[in-house]
Amino acid sequence: MTGENSAGFRLALADPEMQQKGLTGVSAGSPPAQSGYAFKLAMEILTGKRELDPMNIEYPLPWVPVDEVKVCEGDNYESGCNVFPPSKVPTSFVSEVLNPELLPEVNVESALNGTPVEGATIQPLPAEVTEAANEPGINCARCDAPEDLYKLTKVEATVQP
Repeated sequence: MTGENSAGFRLALADPEMQQKGLTGVSAGSPPAQSGYAFKLAMEILTGKRELDPMNIEYPLPWVPVDEVKVCEGDNYESGCNVFPPSKVPTSFVSEVLNPELLPEVNVESALNGTPVEGATIQPLPAEVTEAANEPGINCARCDAPEDLYKLTKVEATVQP
């Protein structure tokens, strides 16, 4: 099963009792961190710290499979953790509001309360950005789609009714 990147879904994936009942899958979703990334990128361009040709930019979507769900002990994603316990955040907390590589200046408290992280300063983004493929009607109005953009795929059922 594919589910959102909320803390509740990630915690359910990691729950041995839920796994015994057959729950398996991956947590993914369009993260709120992409707005912070876009803002930082725009500011780097506007302040002359980065030159970038006009393009559609792809934000790296997080994929957390069931075997990689790891509960955090502190206020940041450290040591490979990627979800906070229910004692720290509500189950609706979108886990990917934080991104330690692109938004290291944000922690769980700042995300929950809108308060700045004491002593944190805005860190530059990595040098490389990924250009997104042009998809007519989605991220460009006057572009041609690659011939195989919408090629059909066939999926074989793994469970029989």
